[in-house]
Amino acid sequence: MRGLPRPSPAIWPPRPQIDAARRIGHVQFPRPGIWAIGFVSTTARGEIARHLSAQGEVLTVFVATTPNPTSGFLVYVPAQDVIMLEMTLEDAAKMIISAGLVYPNPKDPSKPLPNAA
Repeated sequence: MRGLPRPSPAIWPPRPQIDAARRIGHVQFPRPGIWAIGFVSTTARGEIARHLSAQGEVLTVFVATTPNPTSGFLVYVPAQDVIMLEMTLEDAAKMIISAGLVYPNPKDPSKPLPNAA
């Protein structure tokens, strides 16, 4: 989609500062069995990591709301419960803003998407 604003550098710093903010994952939210796209920003640190240490590695995930991705929920999810996706930050933002109407192009646009009707 053309004309979509790019996420603010204050929220998503450019690459060398935080490369992890460019990862997109599926998380079960708001309950098991319901899946949401999340922006994976970092591994939990400090007090939060100490309190959740029994969970193993815990990721910080921002689950944005549709159609305004500047609001949402910050959740801490065990790394083994996050399914990492190959889509870019920009493609995930387009999908959220469009309420799921715009899907990322496959790596080879000449081939149909899997499960395409």
